Amino acid sequence: MTIEWGWFPDHADEMTRLTADHLATAVPAVLLGLLIALPLAVLAHRVRPLRAFVLGASNILYTIPSLAFFVLLLPVTGLTRTTAIVGLTAYTLVVLVRNTVEGLDAVPVKAREASKAMGTKPLRTLLTVELPLALPVIMAGVRVATVMSISLVSVASYIGYGGLGQLFTDGFQRNFPTPVVAGVVLTLLLALVADALLVTVQWLCTPGGAAPPGRAPRRRRSRSCRPPSSCGSERDAPMLELLKNLASWLTSPAQWSGPEGIATRILEHLEYSVLATLAAAVIALPIGLLIGHTGRGAFLAVNLSSFGRALPTVGLVTLVFLAGGLSVWPVYVSLVALAVPVIITNTYAGMAAVDPEVKDAAKGVGLRGRQILWQVELPLALPLIMTGVRLATVQVVATATIAAYVSFGGLGRYVFDGLAQRDLVQVLGGAALVAVLAVVADLALGGLTRLLFRGRPAAAR
Repeated sequence: MTIEWGWFPDHADEMTRLTADHLATAVPAVLLGLLIALPLAVLAHRVRPLRAFVLGASNILYTIPSLAFFVLLLPVTGLTRTTAIVGLTAYTLVVLVRNTVEGLDAVPVKAREASKAMGTKPLRTLLTVELPLALPVIMAGVRVATVMSISLVSVASYIGYGGLGQLFTDGFQRNFPTPVVAGVVLTLLLALVADALLVTVQWLCTPGGAAPPGRAPRRRRSRSCRPPSSCGSERDAPMLELLKNLASWLTSPAQWSGPEGIATRILEHLEYSVLATLAAAVIALPIGLLIGHTGRGAFLAVNLSSFGRALPTVGLVTLVFLAGGLSVWPVYVSLVALAVPVIITNTYAGMAAVDPEVKDAAKGVGLRGRQILWQVELPLALPLIMTGVRLATVQVVATATIAAYVSFGGLGRYVFDGLAQRDLVQVLGGAALVAVLAVVADLALGGLTRLLFRGRPAAAR
């Protein structure tokens, strides 16, 4: 792969404009997500029966492939930046809602009781006691959501508001890797700089620290024709008719048979997802166990997680494709790179959470280092490790649609073919199948986790 270094200074203005465009999409999405997540999290925290519904709904949104989500929004929001912002906002909710709920759960009961004893009203208690104490956990979620949004903006290049993602499309169409490299590097730098700024903000806002201080848009196409969905036959069709067409598409026997049928596409999608997740586990689990057992390399684990979230998957698959030619390896490389940081981070967190007194007791009965690892630490850390595997699996299944981007199969084929044919039913069908597959995979791994812990003492759970 040859990089033309002279291209970078010649296109400095373009890269600056696209970077600003990237931020103009990512930042509002995170802010809007935070505004929506805060009341939802408070509701889920205080009304326990709603907790499962709120968290479950945000998780389901996360399983929908981002490109399909943007396309499905077009009939409502049009070919505008709003479409990209709304789609990205939905993806931030899975992180922001969960972290805010966990942060509020962690607020000491005595702090709430003391505020109540002073006659403070519930709203004031929330604003002056609960949210400030939950701030570290909430800010951790904001950091994750920000990095994730910056990474996902590139997908919106298909509707004209992808910022640096335009460099991926340009490089792929011209078989020219230089702009792809520029886009990947700039996206990573943008995400890591944003994360560093948020760390600073978190430090300033933490009790005891200092008090916090009080391009032209590209030409838009006419809204009279919002491709690819509303210019086709579904433009004036009511939602009920669209759902009816979707049901017919999904239940048609002809749609399930043949080399391009749903059954074949599901098997292809599973092949990409299972092999990538297994490869990621083989790489990540030993590293996470080593870091957690020895206590060395924790800084590496945390930063690797941030790096993995910041890595634009579309840019990576494009770059590997241009470097390695027409093969399925770019798909596997990208999916493994997506899954490894999640598994490493959760494995390290699980090992670090093991009570030191338990390890000391194991040493006291004569167990050695390797025995402590396999007989004590690993069983106790397994719940968090399995959570990491589940998260990685859901991400991989939802992202495996990129195989169709480089002309391979899987359920992403319906999304990309539907875009090309302006067939909203096919796009919606592909997205629905991916979401269902991700949810089924998560439930299956959840069942496996429960099976592994059946009959174990509570201390090991």
